[in-house]
Amino acid sequence: MSPGLWLAHPLGNETTAGVCGVRIEQLLLSVIDVMLTPMRPHPSRRRLAAVALVGALAATGIVALPTSAQAKTFTFYGRAWGHGLGMSQWGARGLAEKGYSSSRILGTYYKGTKVESKSVPAEIRVGLLQERSDISVTGDGPFTLHDKNGVKKATGAEGQSWKIVPNSTGSRLEVFKSSAKIFSSPVPVTIRYPTSTRVKLPQTGYRYKRGRIDIDINSATKKARAIMMVNFEEYLYGLGEMPSSWHNEALKAQAIAGRTYALEKVQRLGQNRSVCNCGVYASTADQAYVGYEHEVERWTSAVKATKGQVVTYGGKPIQAFYSASSGGHTENNEYVFGGSAIPYLRGVCDPGDFNGGSNPHSNWTVQMSDAKVAERMQAAGYNVGPVQSISYPSPKGVSGRVRSVIDSNSGGVTVKGALGTARINGSKFRSMLSLKSDLIGNLIYGGIRKRYDALNCKPGIAKSNEYTWKNLDGSSNGRAQDFKKGRIFYNPGKGVFWIFGGIGRAYDALRSRRVDLRLPINEEFGIAGGKAVYFQKGRIYWSSATGAHEVHGGILGKYLQPGGPAKWGFPVADEQSAPGGRLSRFQKARIYWTSKHGAHVVYGGILKRYLELGGASSDLGLPITDEFSTSYGRRSNFQHGYIKWDRNTGKTSYRVTG
Repeated sequence: MSPGLWLAHPLGNETTAGVCGVRIEQLLLSVIDVMLTPMRPHPSRRRLAAVALVGALAATGIVALPTSAQAKTFTFYGRAWGHGLGMSQWGARGLAEKGYSSSRILGTYYKGTKVESKSVPAEIRVGLLQERSDISVTGDGPFTLHDKNGVKKATGAEGQSWKIVPNSTGSRLEVFKSSAKIFSSPVPVTIRYPTSTRVKLPQTGYRYKRGRIDIDINSATKKARAIMMVNFEEYLYGLGEMPSSWHNEALKAQAIAGRTYALEKVQRLGQNRSVCNCGVYASTADQAYVGYEHEVERWTSAVKATKGQVVTYGGKPIQAFYSASSGGHTENNEYVFGGSAIPYLRGVCDPGDFNGGSNPHSNWTVQMSDAKVAERMQAAGYNVGPVQSISYPSPKGVSGRVRSVIDSNSGGVTVKGALGTARINGSKFRSMLSLKSDLIGNLIYGGIRKRYDALNCKPGIAKSNEYTWKNLDGSSNGRAQDFKKGRIFYNPGKGVFWIFGGIGRAYDALRSRRVDLRLPINEEFGIAGGKAVYFQKGRIYWSSATGAHEVHGGILGKYLQPGGPAKWGFPVADEQSAPGGRLSRFQKARIYWTSKHGAHVVYGGILKRYLELGGASSDLGLPITDEFSTSYGRRSNFQHGYIKWDRNTGKTSYRVTG
């Protein structure tokens, strides 16, 4: 298994989706076509893709520590399955169920692209097997075997077992029925069969009914390989990348992506790549081709309905990478495979991936002992001894995935052990521990995940796992999760709300001063040219002129009676102490509160005179009434006097009564 490969899997059952796109070319157009001995797809090889590690400090999303000093167990929190580049298959399903068309789904994941009809080759060469000492063939009906010149040399029948073996010099192929040699030929030996016969190559585990199969020899290694020549569109019938029971628009998106991936690959690398002598591998190296096993009507109908359609950028087919699950956000290509940025492979929010919680890969948790982590690392050449901590230095990818090591302090994974410290690329670390991906950090699920998706990932990367929110008195009150841009709260009975920006910062600052407004009861909304969020115990208002400030209790009640910010403007400070009471300042007024007299507003000319006299510190004391009308104008009464305003003169006067 090459550490550079992102493994995919063929369709295993109706609950799994495949992962397309391997780090063979590293997205560069001039790459050496190299491939190791392929592996039979198996569920145990589906475990490469999105890791999220933390332990006792899981809420920070920064460090994975043993859950206790003695237990030495690390907890890995992860999201996604696969490299996270391009289309998410679970995301496509979720978007389809939200009403997206196949074209809109593809445009969501591949930015700036179009779906267009393009000519495709008549046939495509599919590399079924490589680097084999022999290749076995069986069938459930008749099939024929032909020499290099196309002359039929033998006929196979149901129940017979045939084997094709390179000779000792690698110059010819020898064909056996059971143990009897039937003929030999220079390469290739061709297997032909009617569509009524399903030919099986036991080493792939799959059956085939279309095209023909050539067996030849890799001259560099003298090993046998099997290549299917099949009609290009019919090749797509056998892709095992998405369950056929999924939404039709998701199936159509998959068909177009699969066609695009194959077309771009053969146009760029040709159909005689050095190791496989093929245009595309049938394995996870390219796309999982399972032949007859996936030729079911719903899937083949989606292929037929999109015949010739491919995703293009600038008129050319794109490298249409896709993976099973993005974890809620796809990644930029340069942070997955390296190389230069490709404009259509930008990381995007994936609001379909969670799919209401039905995606089993959108969140996952794995526990691993210190000994197991050390064992896996030592097998990969890192002998750090008993592992003490694991951390993930910034910067991360746009999705939060762990990137490659940038320098001694940036990027990648830092594993500290008793014998030393290792710095490891995120993809290699994920591969070493056989985890699902390198999306490291925190889970996002439930109501908070649904709100996060509805916000199109605006809160940014999760900075904690979801946790119980505590009032300042220590009592539990709902749930919360921290993000790069703010926090999402779950308020039981009220809903899920994102608090961010100036109001979010003000909320946290208030709590640090022991002012507890408790949970939000709505999200930020526009009011009187500014913004506001209402909480269980107060409100925070924001405007560009004043910033964000809270109003609560009796002062809030008074503020709202005559019209709130539309009448009195926005608060210019948080509530504060005043001699004998409390005070809140607004753009157009001040509201004072005492336990005896409650809250009262002072504004206009009377407020101006009151402040000139010293305000709450003056001999007048605090107001005990709101301003009210009189025969001569207006008046406000205070604890020790009054101020009146004369409508005829426009002047104010006051009296201290003692």
